[in-house]
Amino acid sequence: MKILLVMPPDINTVLMEAPNEVYEEFGAYPPLGLMYLAACIRKFSKQKHDIRIVDCDTDKLDFKALEKEIKGYAPDVVGVTAYTPIIYDSWQTLKLAKKINKKIITVIGGHHSDIYPKETINLGGIDYIVLGEGEYIFPKLIDALEKKQDPKKVEGIVFKKNGKIIITGKPGFVENLDELPLPARDLVDWRKHQCVLGKENVVATIMSSRGCPYRCTFCYKPLKARAWRFRSAENIVKEVEQCYKLGIREIFFFDDNFSVDVRRVKAICDEIVKRKLKISWSFRGRVNTLDYDMLVKCKKAGCHRIHFGVETGSDEGLRKIKKDITTEQIRKAFKLCKKTGIVAVANFMIGLPGEKKREMFNTVDFANSIDADYAEFAIVTPYPQTELYEEGLKRKIFKTDFWKEFAKRPYPGFELQVWNEYYSREELFKILEECLHRFYFNPMRMLKIAFSIRSFKEFKTKLKSGLTLLNYKKMKMPKKGVVNEYQGI
Repeated sequence: MKILLVMPPDINTVLMEAPNEVYEEFGAYPPLGLMYLAACIRKFSKQKHDIRIVDCDTDKLDFKALEKEIKGYAPDVVGVTAYTPIIYDSWQTLKLAKKINKKIITVIGGHHSDIYPKETINLGGIDYIVLGEGEYIFPKLIDALEKKQDPKKVEGIVFKKNGKIIITGKPGFVENLDELPLPARDLVDWRKHQCVLGKENVVATIMSSRGCPYRCTFCYKPLKARAWRFRSAENIVKEVEQCYKLGIREIFFFDDNFSVDVRRVKAICDEIVKRKLKISWSFRGRVNTLDYDMLVKCKKAGCHRIHFGVETGSDEGLRKIKKDITTEQIRKAFKLCKKTGIVAVANFMIGLPGEKKREMFNTVDFANSIDADYAEFAIVTPYPQTELYEEGLKRKIFKTDFWKEFAKRPYPGFELQVWNEYYSREELFKILEECLHRFYFNPMRMLKIAFSIRSFKEFKTKLKSGLTLLNYKKMKMPKKGVVNEYQGI
């Protein structure tokens, strides 16, 4: 079979957290989920298939360009990823495939369809939903379709038969991540992937673990996904070596929390050094899951940056969102990064429950006091099936279950609601702009960033980002959907 896996066009993404200009500067990351699916079809399917990935996000393809891709390839199956913010464009992608050829089998997977399986399958234009982690399920579904077998025998999918919704079993859950093949990087143009804070021209992403053992109220985690699962150091560095042989010299570990187990991180560092891989790398971590010895090993192995989810600058605020860290631990972690020469990035949220302007600006003061090298500020977003969202519904902060309504019939231009105890969406956005300005626009910080530049690539990206922030007063609200001839396919 000919299988086309698509990262949909970024036309109607639901955005709230930051200005459009900030999103545009983030960079472009590879579609890891689709690359894993492609590799797993190759490894686990009993048949041989022709597989292609179209990454509309990285390649800046709109629906008109995607239509040409689908017509040119003439696939038997089109599959897309569906996160709630991109569900409209994911749905439109599958409707477009059906418009081109009704015989094309359309498949969707991802967090959104896990949360709202019935609403998603009822949208129309979607033949199958793959529930949970699809690395084993999707190849089985492909084999069943190839042999024209009853899809009921494939556990973990949703489809409709004679108007009735069929759910065949539990969502997929991969116990042993080392059993999965390495992502199919040959199916994407890896040269186009980069990060605004990266040191090299090209950046690859790697997932070394899945799940998270922590309980932050703003984070969506299905029950089973709380079980943190990890790959062995040897398996991870094998993928690092795969990237290295391609010519990639920078890695961003994309885990929710790379540093859950200090011993594992040290083992990864030892393996990188042992194989003499001269790379730069970074990761997302927590301030309470690291120590000095670990950071020394990380630095020696090429780690140059860590992103920390700090969220807020007060212990009371941290308790409210069940972050399970303290401001003292935050200060200690940033001091250790300074001591070992690792860049420390602090991620903050504004507009948390109970926050007024004073608390939000105190968070900026805290970011300055810990001497974060970079700080990212975003308006807290209440995503579905999170404790924060459920609390908002219970307390009538949100007048309706707006995510469920959106899931029933996604539409362009959707505006998600904010935690509006004190401020409107527009007012929070203005506060966000002021936070960015208060952090970045002091002479010492600007000089520090300027003197940290080590390559022309860094100069270009940081200059562009700096010019964006200089015009912060002119920043636009998060973009709404752009209606065009391909909308409402």
